[in-house]
Amino acid sequence: MNVQDYIEHLKDCVKNIAADAEVCGPGVVQKVEDEFACLKLRLFPPSVELAITQTQDRLAKQIIIDFCNQTYINTNQVQIGNQIHYVAAWQDRLIDSDPDFAHLPKNNDPFAPVLHNNVQNTELQKTLKQQISTGATVLNACRFLAESAFQDIHGHMGGNAADIGKNYAAFTEVLRQIQARFPGLSEHHLLESDDLYNFKLRNDTHHATLFFLKKLPEHRFNPETVPGSDGLKFKQFGELVWTESIDSETGETQVAFEVTADLLFNGLSANDPRSMEQIVQLLPIIGNVLFKTNPSERIRFLVELLQRGFGCNPISSTQFLLSGLESAADGSNFLAAWLYNLSSPSINQSLANRGYGEARLLEWHNNSNAIKNHFTNSDLIIDGLIDRFLSNNAVRDVIEFVPKLSNPYLAYRLLIASKERSAGNQGIPAWLRSNQWSQEVFRMKNQAKQQGNYSTYLALKASEGNRVGHGLKSLKPQRLQNIIRSGKLDCLKFALKHGVNPNTTFISDDVSSPSLGLRVSALHACIECNDLEMARSLLSKGSTQDIAFSFNGRDYDAVNYALELGRTEIVALLLNF
Repeated sequence: MNVQDYIEHLKDCVKNIAADAEVCGPGVVQKVEDEFACLKLRLFPPSVELAITQTQDRLAKQIIIDFCNQTYINTNQVQIGNQIHYVAAWQDRLIDSDPDFAHLPKNNDPFAPVLHNNVQNTELQKTLKQQISTGATVLNACRFLAESAFQDIHGHMGGNAADIGKNYAAFTEVLRQIQARFPGLSEHHLLESDDLYNFKLRNDTHHATLFFLKKLPEHRFNPETVPGSDGLKFKQFGELVWTESIDSETGETQVAFEVTADLLFNGLSANDPRSMEQIVQLLPIIGNVLFKTNPSERIRFLVELLQRGFGCNPISSTQFLLSGLESAADGSNFLAAWLYNLSSPSINQSLANRGYGEARLLEWHNNSNAIKNHFTNSDLIIDGLIDRFLSNNAVRDVIEFVPKLSNPYLAYRLLIASKERSAGNQGIPAWLRSNQWSQEVFRMKNQAKQQGNYSTYLALKASEGNRVGHGLKSLKPQRLQNIIRSGKLDCLKFALKHGVNPNTTFISDDVSSPSLGLRVSALHACIECNDLEMARSLLSKGSTQDIAFSFNGRDYDAVNYALELGRTEIVALLLNF
């Protein structure tokens, strides 16, 4: 890298710092540390493996920044600029509470707020950790580095990057600089050609991303590998899917990122146990590829799967699967759950061999978008999984499984099925009959209450009721307040459906609110939390806007309170409901 390049990088760094110069000293210190960490990574590149790790840290920091912007700035809880102190507070909290984040640098910001160990912050921490675990992945870090190489080419060559063949000397120069940072990254990873001379930049960064991944040790990069026909191997790491084969003439490994139905299903025979085993092995890759295809190609893909693998009528099954995949976040688990309901011993054994048991599939459904707020087209699948789960496990084991579920609808459904199975069945242990069922539910309910597991608590309490939809009439008001503070929309909807009064009032315990210590309504609590969808749910179930509380000589009904707190979206909802 020449002197001018160093100067340009330094200028960019200073500009980025200057953009936040109005922030107080500790905030600027954070910005300086972040910018110089990025600068050091570019100017003095470490090993490729260390560069990937440091890039993961950068991604994690950016996720924390975005999280704090969303949590505090977008909800008008803090002034713009002050959220940097919350970034420091959350980063330090993660470092102190979770060994997975111990490698991140401590901030020691004197203005960082104290994050109390209350229900709301516990839920926020779970959300933040989930965002980091899905966003700051090894794959995303490698993709980020690959994209930076392409950006360097565009930055140095400008419009000439469109025709590498005519500007090959300029490309060679920038490639030399890139290789100084990432030894081994070659033309092949960046360019493709129609013939010997017509070179152009690749349309995607897959080859370069795979280059970085292969620089990692096996414990960090261990892709799933499924053998196909004719020596072809299907590989997957995260959402990256590719094939590898050996060139018969050169002996070199050939890599391709276009994985089609013809490649995946080549050689399959309908209802052949070996073909079924092959399909089950390929499920992660099949599910991944399905999400990358356009709708028309997705239909053809499913038809091929059903006809070649199972001899099924593709018409009705394809429509069901298509509608399910629209809401599913993981195609492989959805397909596994559907295959489980075909009730084929050979298929189920293949699924079990690959770790797709009823418990795992129920847990997946519990977290899937398909039942985010209620069951949709997954009813049939879930009923089948619950039936077999009850058939293959002791009832006590089934009940003990309930706390693993965060969706109250699914937990409730499993409890009711267990209760119905145990009623009057002499083959069931005595503790599950009559009042002993109630005792067990009472024990687990207290345990869930102590752990702040609202989903399990609500499902257990609702299962005690004799009439469907009335099991939560006796829910304590303070419990409803905790649910609203936690932001669990599915729990609120479940509670309202099962008998909770939408006009419930309680003594506010929000230390940051002017309503602290005053009796407010559930709708007031939603306004304080700036939760539009929770407010909408309460209103749709009959919550009145007229309940008011007095503070400093003024009465605050729902509209006035929303205006006072600047909740403009909720004000519009209240005025138009």
